[in-house]
Amino acid sequence: MDTVNSRIQQFLNMEGVSPAQLADQLGIQRSGLSHLLSGRNKPSFDFITKLLSSYPNLQADWLLLGRGKPYKEAVSPAPMPEIFEIEPIEDLPEEEPVQPAIEDNYPEKEDVKEEIPVSQPRENPVFASRTISRITIFYSDGTFEEH
Repeated sequence: MDTVNSRIQQFLNMEGVSPAQLADQLGIQRSGLSHLLSGRNKPSFDFITKLLSSYPNLQADWLLLGRGKPYKEAVSPAPMPEIFEIEPIEDLPEEEPVQPAIEDNYPEKEDVKEEIPVSQPRENPVFASRTISRITIFYSDGTFEEH
C-alpha cells in the first residue's frame, strides 16, 4: 500500500536528499524523520507544512493522497506586453536649484547646567532593622553561587 511515509521516501530519492539533510533543512529532529520513514509514526501537520513550504514545487495532493504527479507543472511566463515608445511632451529649460538662505542671526548657545533634584527613598519602619544576609546568583547553565 502506498502511504504518505513511502511518498516522503520517494520524494527524498527524487530530490537526491538524505533524511539527515532534509531534517536539518526543515529544522526537525533527525530521529523524528527516521520514525516517519520507518512507518513508526505518521507525519504531523507541522511536518507537512514545513515540507510543502520548503519545496513549493511539491504537489500536496500527491504527497498526502497519492493523486497526480509529484511536482507541479512548470508555469510558463506570461507573454510580455508590447512596449510603446513614449514621446517627451516638451523639453523644459534647466533652472538653477534654489538654495535656502542661511542666516547667521542665531543666538549663541549657552552652556546650561541644571541640577535635577534626586528624591531619596523613604525609610519604611518595618524594614529598617533588616540587613542582607545572602545573595544567590543563578546562571543560565543551571549552576548558582551564594554570597
